Amino acid sequence: MTYELSNFSRIIDTEIYEVTAGDQDLAGLLVEINQESREILRFIQQSITLMEYEECKYAFTKYQQEFTSLLNKLEKTIVKDIPLSSLDFLKNERLSICKNTVLDLLASLESDFPLYFNYSMLLNLSALTSLRVKLMELIEEFAAELKQKDVDSETIESFQLVFRQLLHPKKTFSYQQSAYIKDFFNQLNEWCDATDKQIETLDIVLVIVSLGFNHPAFYHFCCRYFTEALEECDNINDQRQMLSFLKKIFKQVFKLSTSPYDVNLPIIEDAIQRYLDAELSYLHAIELTAEDLSSGGLLEKNFQVTFTVRQLAIFIQLQVEANIIFSKSPKVLHQYVTRHYSSVETEKISEKSFKNAYYRTRDSDMEKVIEKIVTMLALAQDKC
Repeated sequence: MTYELSNFSRIIDTEIYEVTAGDQDLAGLLVEINQESREILRFIQQSITLMEYEECKYAFTKYQQEFTSLLNKLEKTIVKDIPLSSLDFLKNERLSICKNTVLDLLASLESDFPLYFNYSMLLNLSALTSLRVKLMELIEEFAAELKQKDVDSETIESFQLVFRQLLHPKKTFSYQQSAYIKDFFNQLNEWCDATDKQIETLDIVLVIVSLGFNHPAFYHFCCRYFTEALEECDNINDQRQMLSFLKKIFKQVFKLSTSPYDVNLPIIEDAIQRYLDAELSYLHAIELTAEDLSSGGLLEKNFQVTFTVRQLAIFIQLQVEANIIFSKSPKVLHQYVTRHYSSVETEKISEKSFKNAYYRTRDSDMEKVIEKIVTMLALAQDKC
């Protein structure tokens, strides 16, 4: 313990461990602890004029640690949420006076000496509780803003799920993160309120990226969003164009925040660019493999079938269900078929049309496939 805080800490320890519930001298406690608080601030003001910058930073970290320790002890001692006797109520009042004095001291350090204040330190229990309450309000405000802009409920719920990760009971925040979160939601709501056009999911993603929100839950949300967008593409060329477009717009994002949510995590723009680069590399590898197989005579580039796209989808699906074709991923199977088969309708089958046909069969198409299977069965019986 720093010696200049010894008397102050002694007063609080006495209140926690020694003073009985029946002690009613609230005025005396208030005078004593306020006087000691003023002495501490006076000492700090005088001391910093005699110290180097790094010494001041170290001293302030020690002050913050001790004040936070005192606050956490007080927070755990103060009785909450149960009916109190008059004597216990007085004990709580005395402890609350101590708690408010320590909070005022911490607030004075932050407001009067921001250059030396250690913003990387974790919040005390009282400040953490207040922040969680505020966070719930901010998340609901943002959801209400999106609803006013006619954003669909599924999109709103998706972003709420991301932001509710901040409310995990074991989650702690630093002073820097506390300030960032409040500013983040204020800017997010201002942007939403000022936007005239229809708001799409990508618009929200871009503004969140511009604000530097690098929480893991948001990164994983972006990855899922990109994957779903790629699955909607008809072929590899469309997927490549989609990824290139995404890379371009994320590179063009104008930063609205100078600091990220968490300084210990990767910058969100960099993480997204690495993800998009990896997807592009994967597509490139698939194309090279297909070209090598084709040029080596191991794989025909395209097989013409007499089925329509719908009939081909049924025929492939039946082979999967009969365990003729084994595929852990329907998506990979669909991509393979669309890259290497052409139908009587088109030389180039789109992945989207094949996927739709795969899961939606029509009786007339099924009858045509059955005819071909009957023909195959007759040929097989002739060979017996």
